[in-house]
Amino acid sequence: MAFQMDGDIWSLLEFQHVKPGKGGAFVRTRLRKVKTGQVLEKTFRSGEKIEPVFLEKIKMQFLYKQGGEAILMGWISIAMNKFQFR
Repeated sequence: MAFQMDGDIWSLLEFQHVKPGKGGAFVRTRLRKVKTGQVLEKTFRSGEKIEPVFLEKIKMQFLYKQGGEAILMGWISIAMNKFQFR
């Protein structure tokens, strides 16, 4: 599962639902930032909402670098795709 939080896309590594005897329930999570790989532990209270994001992994082959872009070839569509290096 992936979702958007604070302007970045995060994937869920693990979670634990906690329902203490006192107070409201909450969820402890370990998250990984998709862009950098940074791992974060965050607690969500019941009622907090997140915006889900659809991610798709596509097998591609690196062909060459042109300026600040990478030229890739998709194995499924055999179409040329351009991605910018950041």
